Amino acid sequence: MRNQDSNKDFNVHLKTEFKKIDELITEFTTELAVDLSILVKRFYPTIQFNKALKEQLIIYATQIFNCADSVYDKDQNYNETRMSEELVSVTRILEMRASTPQNKTFAIQSHTKVKQIVIKYFPNTIDLSANGFRLLERSCLMHNHEFLYLIQDKQNN
Repeated sequence: MRNQDSNKDFNVHLKTEFKKIDELITEFTTELAVDLSILVKRFYPTIQFNKALKEQLIIYATQIFNCADSVYDKDQNYNETRMSEELVSVTRILEMRASTPQNKTFAIQSHTKVKQIVIKYFPNTIDLSANGFRLLERSCLMHNHEFLYLIQDKQNN
């Protein structure tokens, strides 16, 4: 009987924790998507904000959340060699995609907004190792490049 009560308490606790995580993800993605949509409207006033673009903003925000969470986990659990290899891989991907965005100011401001919100929701960013911080920065830049291509494509069509 006692074991059943313990299992029930554990399940209730687990559900509560998952609900908190889901709420955090929703809050993060909503805030980032709204802030980015404001930037898009300012720099690209002719872009139509349809359902597809709004979904893309949420996807981008979710990618950033997952990226930050993943980098923190890697920083805690990978050894230095593995972190260095991960950093080299992401850097190579960035170099392969390296092209000048059409609107550098928008690129810089959107990336800056991402960093502000990541730091707001992941205050433990300050505890990352040097390679962890570089990995977070470059991973966010990689996702930013994808976002920029999406916006530029919407602007051109």
